[in-house]
Amino acid sequence: MALLDVAVVAAYLLLVVAVNRHWADRVDFSGWLTSRNTVGAGFLVFTVVSTNVGAGTIIGTAGATLHTGIGLGLTYGVGVMIGFWVMAAMANRVRAVAPTADRSSFSAFFRQRYSPSVAAVVGVAVAFLYFFYLAAQFKALGGMLEVWGGWDARLAGLVAALLVIWMTAGAGVRSDMYTDVLHFWAMVVSIVAVVLIEVVRHGGPSGIVSVLHERQRWTALMDPYTFAGPSFVWLGIGTGALLGLPAMENWQRVDAAASTRDAQRAFIWSGGLNALFFAAALVLGLVAAATLPVDTPSNHVLFRLIQQSLPPGLLGLAIVGLFAALMSTANTMLVVAVAALLSDVVYAGREQLTSIEHVMRTTRRLTWGVGGAGLLVAYGQPQIVTLIQTALWGSGILLPTVIGGLFWPRATARAALASLLVGFPINVALSFTPGFEQTSWMPALAAATVVFVVVSLAPRPSSVMRRDG
Repeated sequence: MALLDVAVVAAYLLLVVAVNRHWADRVDFSGWLTSRNTVGAGFLVFTVVSTNVGAGTIIGTAGATLHTGIGLGLTYGVGVMIGFWVMAAMANRVRAVAPTADRSSFSAFFRQRYSPSVAAVVGVAVAFLYFFYLAAQFKALGGMLEVWGGWDARLAGLVAALLVIWMTAGAGVRSDMYTDVLHFWAMVVSIVAVVLIEVVRHGGPSGIVSVLHERQRWTALMDPYTFAGPSFVWLGIGTGALLGLPAMENWQRVDAAASTRDAQRAFIWSGGLNALFFAAALVLGLVAAATLPVDTPSNHVLFRLIQQSLPPGLLGLAIVGLFAALMSTANTMLVVAVAALLSDVVYAGREQLTSIEHVMRTTRRLTWGVGGAGLLVAYGQPQIVTLIQTALWGSGILLPTVIGGLFWPRATARAALASLLVGFPINVALSFTPGFEQTSWMPALAAATVVFVVVSLAPRPSSVMRRDG
């Protein structure tokens, strides 16, 4: 990188750290965990979009588009957009769940609707899945330092992870939401600039299409079924439209909203903006397919494209935008995993977490432990898309339990527990089975749903009925 690029990146990181340190000296435990009822609609838009636009949206989608076409980005973009709108419709119901200020309504929902044991299983499952989300961000951050700074990949990942963990441990969700404002605008400016420059440099959309026709790749890349077939696209969009419901970070944002209306407006706007980021990533993937060798590693596609095409200064701006996307998502994923473990495992038997002695010290130590686990996962699984899909579709196994708990009075704690204990192992096992990497969630979700319904409808012993009642 040129000296100007280094200066741009350094200035941005110093600004983010300054905001983080400001809140680290002021945040209490409730502010670290939920920031309940303190954030307006505008800030919520920034934090919802910044959190969702991470390694999978930008880097994973661009890489997948170069190799297998638009299927991944189209499926995720449409599904997540509708999912945010569904979350907007559910904001009032989520806001009614938990009256306490020191536990996420996501945790309180499973405790109140089912049982503490169900909440504990969900807490462990969520933390495990978010290790993969977190690992994807660490992997992408390390890849940036490797490509642009010439760092060793493992050392780069370690340095990036330590920065994120240190910032999150200090100030939690309160700082995360305020730094997300910086991350949001950095992403918007840099990604819009990169898309416009790349499209113009290739002679406009027609120039890109012409090159892809010459390379005989246009037809395959524009076929959404090339990635994983029709079932992935249509079931993925349909299921993806519901995946906002079992996402704990969405419940945290609803908790933080100053009002239900603020939460609803924020998720409606976020759905549209998120779709635009996916569209930008698809365009960059198609540009990369017209520019880079077809054997370019997926994790490096976007980095290589930007590196070879942008002048000094603009390259630094692009790096800032990608750093912003990845750091924002990593911060949130880390907070979510820690909150799940803290509320439902470490202090599962305590109702008022704020009254626990040294709770902030325990929280910060747990943050370092969870961050370390995410780093280990990053070293074990090299592909960003695989990491994202394992976490995203794994969280979908919660859908029967969440939807049933919200809308079906007959749903029971036994059914929820059985559904989770069947669905999660199937999904994890198939995620790493050759041939099932992209579709493991389908049989896993089907099994979890069937078990949930059958056990809920089964006759219950009188003692169970009295407890559930």
